[in-house]
Amino acid sequence: MAKIYLSPAAHAHDNPCSYDRKNCGENVHCNRYMDELEPYLRACGFEVKRADKGNTGDGIRVSVREANDWGANLYYVAHTNAGGGCRNGIMIYSEASRAWAEALRKRRLEVYPRRSNISVNPNLYEINQTKAPCLYEELVFHDNLEDITWFHGHMREMAEATSKAFCDIFGVSFVDPYKKGEVAIMGKVVNVEELKAWIDTHAVEVEEQPEPEVKPEPVAIKAGDKVVFKSGVTQWGTGSGNKGIPSWAQDGKTTFTVLEIVKDGTEARIGNASGAYTGTAYLKGLEKVG
Repeated sequence: MAKIYLSPAAHAHDNPCSYDRKNCGENVHCNRYMDELEPYLRACGFEVKRADKGNTGDGIRVSVREANDWGANLYYVAHTNAGGGCRNGIMIYSEASRAWAEALRKRRLEVYPRRSNISVNPNLYEINQTKAPCLYEELVFHDNLEDITWFHGHMREMAEATSKAFCDIFGVSFVDPYKKGEVAIMGKVVNVEELKAWIDTHAVEVEEQPEPEVKPEPVAIKAGDKVVFKSGVTQWGTGSGNKGIPSWAQDGKTTFTVLEIVKDGTEARIGNASGAYTGTAYLKGLEKVG
């Protein structure tokens, strides 16, 4: 799923908000807006990472680096404007990002009662230094009392519209986290009850089977038999410390006599013709030759 990096306003000195000059500011209400946006994005299945609130002023360089290292597919900036205007604005690096900006503008105008414009502005750091396309949105004007008052009363609707726009951009289904009974699976919205019914109808009961009993292979080798080491066997058994077999005894080159069966029937103590060389070997690594 697409990775979306969220960067709310993070001015070193917060800009005053006409809605509440004592308790609010641009940094504050943009973070509240992101608080509303995150649940929508996560419900739709997006991977989300958000800039730390401490990345103020030049700290945006940390945010940009973090987004680039993370491999974000979209870098979304949320600010509010100043100058007494009364509109929404979306800035992009170049015309290559216009389609994404248009998708956001279309959804924005479904809830925002005023106009919205798109402009190319490659001069801002977060726009020109991010590897992913950046949508830099000036949501409303924080020094216009009417505009900012409307924003404070419609943050959730604005966040929902933004999430729908990102779903449009990346081709996934929108999921409302506040609407019960729906989940997103592989980018598609599924009704929970319908999903449960489908599982109940198509589920196959698997009868638990007992673990098969593993029996040791029957051993035909016994004391007195003539044996050689099978091809590829290079180690003695545990009774000889799993030491390496000399090359002259490997691959059937030397015939040994089985002196006795040891280690609960898993190994044999064997010796060469002269009886000068003995050791224990795994029975599975021996081949009877006489």
